[in-house]
Amino acid sequence: MVTDPRFVGFLGGLLFMDHKFGEAQKIFDESIRQGFTFEEKTRIQFRPIDPVSKQRVQMFGRVVNVKPGFLFIQNESYPNFFTTTTRVGATILKVGTRVVFEPAFCASGTFAEHIELEPAS
Repeated sequence: MVTDPRFVGFLGGLLFMDHKFGEAQKIFDESIRQGFTFEEKTRIQFRPIDPVSKQRVQMFGRVVNVKPGFLFIQNESYPNFFTTTTRVGATILKVGTRVVFEPAFCASGTFAEHIELEPAS
């Protein structure tokens, strides 16, 4: 039984980035079983770093679901990422919008940070 939200976010994030999505989800589900506070569940605990460049990992994705105050971004290699960002500058994000983001992990699961519009090719 995992009782520390920092460990839940970190371990779940490591497993998720290693494509062990089922194992990661079991770890993230601990935030519900443990009754963590909202702040404990949503504080970012892990931000992956590229081992070669030593920079934050960036991913490409597209918006797949929009709700008032939040949305989900899909990446072709990973399940959806949640974010509370609904616009980039003056652009309101809508289903199908292509974006670049940095993955992050909290005790409740995935999160997309630093979202930008995907540059035109």
